[in-house]
Amino acid sequence: MKKPHVLLFNSYADWEIGHILPELRRLGGHETVSVGFDNVPVTSMGGLKVTPDKTLNEIDLDEVLIFIIPGGYM
Repeated sequence: MKKPHVLLFNSYADWEIGHILPELRRLGGHETVSVGFDNVPVTSMGGLKVTPDKTLNEIDLDEVLIFIIPGGYM
């Protein structure tokens, strides 16, 4: 089953994904996969620390429903 993927990086705008992810889960029952440049924890603009589920190199594009890239400072 294809899943939404969201790119997480230091200083990503956590509130932006806070609007779409609940709707994807509520309306489609989708489980989101978090993706990072590597597998170390990142910290959002709001101070939320998250360890990505996968790295960019580990993604199978056939399993991606949508790839979400939030705003922030890269």
